[in-house]
Amino acid sequence: SMKRIAGRDMSRVIRQARAASADPAATKSLRWSQRRLVEAFRDACRAVAYAHSKGVIHRDIKPANIMLGEFGEVLVVDWGLARVVGPRVLPGEPGELVAEPRRLAKTPSGLVRGTPSYMSPEQAAGNTELIDERSDVYGLGATLYEILSGRAPFESPALAETIKLVL
Repeated sequence: SMKRIAGRDMSRVIRQARAASADPAATKSLRWSQRRLVEAFRDACRAVAYAHSKGVIHRDIKPANIMLGEFGEVLVVDWGLARVVGPRVLPGEPGELVAEPRRLAKTPSGLVRGTPSYMSPEQAAGNTELIDERSDVYGLGATLYEILSGRAPFESPALAETIKLVL
């Protein structure tokens, strides 16, 4: 069981903002301006930085995995592809307890996991041993690109073509 998340994902909000930009009346009623989206993006960056400080890589950062609450809450969701890369740090009293890295099932080399339009070139190539925090930073950059331009940095109807564009 987990907490119920009320809100919309960032990709939906970006699409609505893009559609509203063509209609000045709709823009006034839209609660998520581009500036507010960039501020929410900043909060998502902080959440990812916190995960990185605990040795966790998300590996699927994209607007659809950033939830925006009605009152400005920002949550990075869908940690299904996440991987622990360093010692896991658990909050404790009075200090912190450092545990050994968890032994997670590793993604086999050559297997591509994630969303191609937002994945780093090393992730798109299936070089799993090269995937680290920088891959999440790349996904954040692709997310910012979409906030500013209204589209993903690399898009193609065919999955293989999108991967080729990323590479």
